[in-house]
Amino acid sequence: KFQNAIFSPALAVRGLNLPYAPRSYATRCDMPVNAIAGMLGGTARLRHRNRVPFRRIRAKFPLFTIRSDGTKVTEIDIAGNITIACAIEYPFNSGTYYQFTFGGATSKTTTCAAENGVLVSDWLYLPFQIKAEAGFQTRTFIQCATTGAFYGSVYTSSSYSEGTAYSATTPVDASASGTITNGFNFAYGPCELQTDGTVPCVVLSGSSSAYGTGDSASGDNNGCFGASAQYMWRCGMGLLKLACPGERSSVADAATTWKYRLQLAAGTSPQIVIFHSVSNDIIASGSYATLQDIINGQKNCINLYKAVVPNIKTVG
Repeated sequence: KFQNAIFSPALAVRGLNLPYAPRSYATRCDMPVNAIAGMLGGTARLRHRNRVPFRRIRAKFPLFTIRSDGTKVTEIDIAGNITIACAIEYPFNSGTYYQFTFGGATSKTTTCAAENGVLVSDWLYLPFQIKAEAGFQTRTFIQCATTGAFYGSVYTSSSYSEGTAYSATTPVDASASGTITNGFNFAYGPCELQTDGTVPCVVLSGSSSAYGTGDSASGDNNGCFGASAQYMWRCGMGLLKLACPGERSSVADAATTWKYRLQLAAGTSPQIVIFHSVSNDIIASGSYATLQDIINGQKNCINLYKAVVPNIKTVG
């Protein structure tokens, strides 16, 4: 009952008959907030659950990290050249791979600046349809110019046959072949997987509660971390998680805090954004913010979203 009351504005969009369009319809896509110290790169395998059936899909990869200094969250470019390759493995653990391409090539070496923070694959057209809720795996390779440059997003779960194979010296591209063992707790993977559908999409913004800090490695049985994500998914919504632990509305800005994530929101045609970051402002109010700062910060975050998605509804 409490969740129904809190999220009632979000639930109100469930019955909308939306135009058929690309949106964020897969779980286990999170922001890169967890350091993977000393690693140059390697490959991670993650399991995803899909909201809608699909035959085509594209992936988006963050070429930045998100870091908090205890007061403010900042998006930071990964320095130098970055190489990305990725494939879908379907069915689970089958050894059958369908590779994403980038301008027709199965990998791409680029920079954060060249891609405006987010590398977007070509559309991958499958020779069959993957049914709604069937699930699939991604295998993502990354190699950076220096060690420790890339961050992970989700916790890996051996019960989902997930794992990482990272190296400090010689990263191996196992995106479409080879064995991946569970070597690290965090994995680098797509920050969004887009497919086509008419189901409304919800953005989760700000705070460890939205990110899912403290959840078990597997989250729930859909691979969702955090109560808000789990609830929205069970209610039949698409999901785009842009949350970062420690985020605060009162110190947010488009130049550093939301340098790249706003474009992700704009690119998935969401119907509603749920803000969680105000709770961090309240907790920190004795040290950093007055009540008016909190109110102004929340208004600022709403305006940032409405600047890129003018008709988006807001909660929080």
